[in-house]
Amino acid sequence: MKAIKLKTLSCPYRNIPDYAANKLLIDLESNALNKSFPLFSLNTPLLSSHSEFLNRSELAEILISYNKSIGNPLSKIQTDAILSSGRFIVAGQQPGLLTGPIYTILKVISVLILSEIIQSKSDDPILPAFWIASEDHDILEVNRCTISGQQLICNYRDTLETDTIPCVGFIPLDNCRDSILKFLSSVLPASEHKDWVMSIVAECSFESYSVMFASLLGKLFKSGKLILIDAVSLHPLMKPVIEKAIACWSDLENAFNEGSNSLKSYGYDTPLESLNLFEIVDKKRCKMDMSKVQKNIKQAEFSNSTCDDIFDSRQYSPGAALRLICQDAVIPVLVTVGGPTELLYQWQISPLYNVLSVRRSALFPRISATFIEDRIRHSANCWNLYPDGIFTSLELLENYPGTVDLPDEYQSIKISGDRLITEIRHVFKDDRPPWMNKIENSLSYQLNKLYGRLTDEHLSSQGKGRAELEKIAGAVYPRRNLQEREVNIFHFLGRYGPQFLDQLLDVFDPFLFGHTIVEIKNDGED
Repeated sequence: MKAIKLKTLSCPYRNIPDYAANKLLIDLESNALNKSFPLFSLNTPLLSSHSEFLNRSELAEILISYNKSIGNPLSKIQTDAILSSGRFIVAGQQPGLLTGPIYTILKVISVLILSEIIQSKSDDPILPAFWIASEDHDILEVNRCTISGQQLICNYRDTLETDTIPCVGFIPLDNCRDSILKFLSSVLPASEHKDWVMSIVAECSFESYSVMFASLLGKLFKSGKLILIDAVSLHPLMKPVIEKAIACWSDLENAFNEGSNSLKSYGYDTPLESLNLFEIVDKKRCKMDMSKVQKNIKQAEFSNSTCDDIFDSRQYSPGAALRLICQDAVIPVLVTVGGPTELLYQWQISPLYNVLSVRRSALFPRISATFIEDRIRHSANCWNLYPDGIFTSLELLENYPGTVDLPDEYQSIKISGDRLITEIRHVFKDDRPPWMNKIENSLSYQLNKLYGRLTDEHLSSQGKGRAELEKIAGAVYPRRNLQEREVNIFHFLGRYGPQFLDQLLDVFDPFLFGHTIVEIKNDGED
């Protein structure tokens, strides 16, 4: 097996166009928020979330059963830790096709590395975990993946109706199995690792997005450390939390407004517009009309009924604002790892915790990275864009070639051509025949095409041609998206095999704020 070596470079978020506009990351990077944001640091007291709803024995039973069902059995050490004083480091995501964009894998890597660092400073067991948001319903987010520049989309067969969209965890993929495997076979390079990737995917269950997602994570991270949490499986534990939320909904709405106003006072836009609750009916996620719910509660109180009589058969699904609170209420979470938007709304909901008497987990940004292979690094060096200048490549390509100092012989050709067009316009200034417009336009088009070719030839001789720039922009911004938001992990695993993941667990420093460039080198190179 051809060995590789990974090397990392950290770039400030302010130098990355896609992150420079993210005020939260910039403020965290510069320590501008002081203690206002619940950011975890190595100096943070190791206090996990806590509430009256925490039941370790029931939590252990659910996690043991679920992880066993998807081929990721928990060890006795993990089980004992859940039952005793174990504390969780959690990240989460919807179950994307073939694990979705690589930022999902970066979340997993973040919790694994962070857990190991914290464990070295804690007497209590630290448990890395991943929350699979199987009850979410953003089908258009999970049904596609990009490998080797090609995109696979698994279309949903039925009609999508607003407010009654299927939970992604219930959507089967059996009918897509052949097309997924065919896609992989066609886009993966003919490397020594192709069969390994094909076998991993082929051996997965295609029962649903969430089952396939969980199965893949279990196979990719075989250390036995990662605990997988399925949102739907935790509904029995979350139900009392949500029923309490319903009972004090007005207070929660006031707290939500307080959190929104607090964010605005710091100069942030609020990512969440409202406080929502859903109900799962026939495997579809339906938004609940909370005014009707409150009316039913009042009627129940008037008739001496109980809320249990009204809601006992319901299967609740928390919206984004309540999801993290439910997590922290039923799981002893020390740190929640999230992306920039997640961190902002998780901060926005801080006042809601007091209403439900839940102690919140600390927050921490996930690792953010762009992976650069040797050939891309070489092209970027020729363009003088390496390292963080590569993030301007898309803008440069859109404005290519820009202002260029051409050699004298090329300049003289352009001067002569421009003079010819000027003379034609002068000679035929009056009584201009119609055919002359066509000739002039055609001549101008061909001359401009010639200038472009001469410019590109000159730049290409210096390694700065359009083809090289397209190569850089295509790697950093595939399909015009930042790489981590578009490219799937199997794009790299098909080329470099399991050693790629193994090394990623060793090269990142989660406490080094910024966007990381990961250079992929052949072992032995400088």
